[in-house]
Amino acid sequence: MRKMKLHKAILITGMLLVFIPGLAQAEPFKYSPDYCEFTITFPEKPQIDRMCEKPETQERCYDNVQFTNTFGLDATVDFKVICNAIDEDIRSRYSDQVIGATLETMTEGNVVEKFETNIHEGDGFKLAGIVGRGQKGMMETMYIAQLWIGSTSAMSLQAEMSGQQSKEADKMFTDILQSVYHKASYNAGNKATKEENAREETEKPATTDTPKTAP
Repeated sequence: MRKMKLHKAILITGMLLVFIPGLAQAEPFKYSPDYCEFTITFPEKPQIDRMCEKPETQERCYDNVQFTNTFGLDATVDFKVICNAIDEDIRSRYSDQVIGATLETMTEGNVVEKFETNIHEGDGFKLAGIVGRGQKGMMETMYIAQLWIGSTSAMSLQAEMSGQQSKEADKMFTDILQSVYHKASYNAGNKATKEENAREETEKPATTDTPKTAP
């Protein structure tokens, strides 16, 4: 009888856990505010804090987006994202030299060895990134800093993976990084692909059955 009661209690507890919101299966969360020209997708909703450089007047405010996922005691994935609206004057100041200096500032205290720095000019945006090896306590980390500059907004991204090598952590780290894109370019690319597919369909030769000649 005691075993039956224990079994029933475990069953009921398991059923209750299914209905606790915080323990439900997480859904991917796309961070893409209207003022930001860029999009990034996380495995679940990150922590989003509204920050203001002048809190008393609510001026120059932005979202401070932070996502952390720990894989047992093996590995940890950390992301920090900030997207700010900018005007043409600020955008014009983002020369390659300024972008490089901004990345250097972002990596201060995080990177002990830099592997690679790249600047890419896209259609309507500029992307700069730096990859390096960091140090967190006794653990080595992989650190990536990116700066996305659009026409009306700029997004900074800092990503760090620490701990033992983990396939799950590697996949999440890579998936989040690959989810970032410039909205206008992405939409234009999709539109071009759809138009190309539609054109190919219309250009296909019509297939008609050839009438058979009676013997």
